[in-house]
Amino acid sequence: MRRLDTTEIKRYILLIITLVVIAYGVYESVIGYMQLFGVIPSGNSRFPVTGSFFNPGPYCGFLACILPLAADAVISRRWKILEYTGWIYIILSVAMMPLLMGRTGWVAAVAGVMFVWLRENDNLLKLKNFFLQRRSWVIALSVAIVVFISLFYLLKPASASGRVFLWIIGVDAWLEHPWTGVGWEKVAGAIGLAQGRYFAAHPDSVFAAVAGCPEYAFNEYLQLAIAFGAGGLLSFLIIISAGIYFSSKSRLNGVAGSWIAFAIVCMASYPLQFAEFRWFIVALCVMTVIGFKEGSRNYGSLGMASVKGILCMSIVFAGWLLTRDMTRTNDKSRDYFDVGQSLRRIGKFDEANKEFIEGMSYSSDPMFLNMIGRNMQDMGRYEEAEKYYLRSIDRLPSRLYPRYLLAKLYASPAYFSPDKFRRLYEETNKLEIKVSSPAVSDMQKELRQLNDSIQCLRLGLKSKR
Repeated sequence: MRRLDTTEIKRYILLIITLVVIAYGVYESVIGYMQLFGVIPSGNSRFPVTGSFFNPGPYCGFLACILPLAADAVISRRWKILEYTGWIYIILSVAMMPLLMGRTGWVAAVAGVMFVWLRENDNLLKLKNFFLQRRSWVIALSVAIVVFISLFYLLKPASASGRVFLWIIGVDAWLEHPWTGVGWEKVAGAIGLAQGRYFAAHPDSVFAAVAGCPEYAFNEYLQLAIAFGAGGLLSFLIIISAGIYFSSKSRLNGVAGSWIAFAIVCMASYPLQFAEFRWFIVALCVMTVIGFKEGSRNYGSLGMASVKGILCMSIVFAGWLLTRDMTRTNDKSRDYFDVGQSLRRIGKFDEANKEFIEGMSYSSDPMFLNMIGRNMQDMGRYEEAEKYYLRSIDRLPSRLYPRYLLAKLYASPAYFSPDKFRRLYEETNKLEIKVSSPAVSDMQKELRQLNDSIQCLRLGLKSKR
């Protein structure tokens, strides 16, 4: 029996890892089809298909990241079982992805697969010569790209506007702590503060209609910059760039295409929040490292010390991905809120406020501000209560509840402000309620009654004069 040399062992390891990753992609696709046909429930009641995720967007992005590996397996034909598995995955995923409405995933899939195709059989040179000979095709392609971008925006305009808004306030959140960051768990709190600052400065912004309570920056580059500062962002960029460069140099076209697809998904999603993506990136890091050792002769003048440093960084990054507990942030904010509520019920308002203030650093939800305002009001500190209610309105201008609380404060005998109440009541009447509910109807009814009472009181005072 012939003994395998080191190069052959590495080759088989690469093939096996690729097969495992594509096979897992097939498994994820099957889950999606089972959800689509009602065999199993989706991970979110609002969407029929989510795979093992809670949202179809990241699910689409995950399928997109595996697609270049499958395309390379089919094109290169290095191993029959890998080729057949690749075909199965391509058929299942390409049929599923249009149903998920994941625009970022679509772009990532096209870019990654296009890279694989261009790297095979000198297709890049053929394509270059084609466009050089037919200049009109360059113009046509440019127009087509602009049209497709416009269609992508029109497909889900509110979602696209929301992403742009998140990136704007995300940059602001980063620039508050540009070098040190706030820590991974406090990104949502930093974004919430930035959102409040934005609407305080731009009360009539068109983004008010699409603002929510973001848990993520919807851009992993920004997410890492806010969490770990410029150093974290730079490290992430180096790792992705190194992954693309080294795998490309080693002729691991599928791995390089998957790195490219992942880099694009990171621009408008939050893949690092999911264990599936984290394991996938670990697999890419391992394949890139093995590929580098196999093709190290390609790196010529690049210093070996730098190469080894980048590869070590990739391994550390992979370890960090596997050991992160991405669920703790939501749990912490909820814990602080629950403890604050309990303290409020027994009248310990100052202690409750400490819990709410700490919880705000983990969450962008304005309910923390509302509860602090209510505590301040119950303690008779009405000006501070007004300040927190106004901060809550600034953070999420489309919400009725903080306006309702502030209006009741202005209508209370202890802080009676009829003119402020009137202005706020008129603003509230113009507010577009996104989701109506019995609670919203009750608040609107109570505000109308308060307004009628204040108007009657003012008319009575005028008649006495």
